Amino acid sequence: MKYLALFLLIPTLVLALSSHAEESLPQTLTPPVPAQPRINGPSVFGVRPGSPMLYFIPASGERPMSYQAEKLPAGLQIDSETGAITGKLLKAGKYPIVLHAKNSKGAATRNFKIIVATELPSPRLWDGAAGTAWVPVLLRKRFCRPPG
Repeated sequence: MKYLALFLLIPTLVLALSSHAEESLPQTLTPPVPAQPRINGPSVFGVRPGSPMLYFIPASGERPMSYQAEKLPAGLQIDSETGAITGKLLKAGKYPIVLHAKNSKGAATRNFKIIVATELPSPRLWDGAAGTAWVPVLLRKRFCRPPG
C-alpha cells in the first residue's frame, strides 16, 4: 500500500515542480525571423583547385525562396530552389560573385568571394568583410617592416 501511495505521489510532485519552474524562467527575447529574405553567413569561401565544392546560400525568410548568383565562374552551377552551389574550379584565383535570394516579400543581395588556392590561411586569420589575411597587417604594424 505504501508503494502505491509513492507511485501516485511522485508524478504529482514532478508535475507541480515543473509547472513552477516554467513560470520562473526568463522570457525569451529573440526577435522573430523577418519574412523578407536575408543572406547570412561568411562573405568568403575557400576551396582547393579541382576539389568538389558544395555551398548552400544561408538565407532566412519566408519560404518558398529562389536563389541566383551573378558572375558564377565556369565549372559551378546553382540550384535555384535550394541555393546549393556545386561543381569544381580547376584554376586558382579569386572569384567575386553576387548572391541573390528572393521571395514574395522581397529580395536580398550579398557580395561573396570564392578563393581557390592550394594553401589557405587559418580561418581565424581571415577578415571576412575584406577577404584579406590579418597576418601581413600585424607584421607590418607591430613586429617588422615588410621586405622591399
